Amino acid sequence: MSLIEQIFIVFAAYFIGSISFAILSSRLLGFTDPRKVGSGNPGATNVVRAGGWIAAALTFVGDTAKAVLTISYANSVAASDLLVALVGLATLVGHFYPVYHSFKGGKGVATYLGVLIGLHPIVALAWVGGWVTIAGLSRHSSVAGMSMCLLAPILLWWQSMSPVTIVVVALMATLIIVRHRQNIKNLLSRKEEPLF
Repeated sequence: MSLIEQIFIVFAAYFIGSISFAILSSRLLGFTDPRKVGSGNPGATNVVRAGGWIAAALTFVGDTAKAVLTISYANSVAASDLLVALVGLATLVGHFYPVYHSFKGGKGVATYLGVLIGLHPIVALAWVGGWVTIAGLSRHSSVAGMSMCLLAPILLWWQSMSPVTIVVVALMATLIIVRHRQNIKNLLSRKEEPLF
């Protein structure tokens, strides 16, 4: 695969990552734009507040699936570990800064899960189990999301994934933590709204 083709795949992943299913599902179902309610974040948790659980489920599935799609494509063309990881990173950056929505996107947890599904489904399954457990105990999706994003590189290392994959996934986790900085402030001041 030529360098031009590799660059094209990475840029295509960014544009696919820029699709905001939070905004699309809310428009489709006639609900309030999630950027105008709650935390203003176009993600599944805030869509629950804006339009309910059906819209949130569509958001979660869509934001996860776009990363599964880009990673699966990269794997199908026998891309290197580095290229596959960069495709995942580009998809996540697209979700953070979507070109279609004034570069104002979500926090990336569902898209990060999609990357894990594409990289290692068993790790992704363990990730979901951990998320459900932590969310149930803490009642905060932000706590569950951040905790499991930080744990994912360790799970990939345990499954003997390549070092470059682990490093890029760790970078993605770090970016997600940065995107959650307001949640961290709210948690410390006990102002974070519970999931249920």
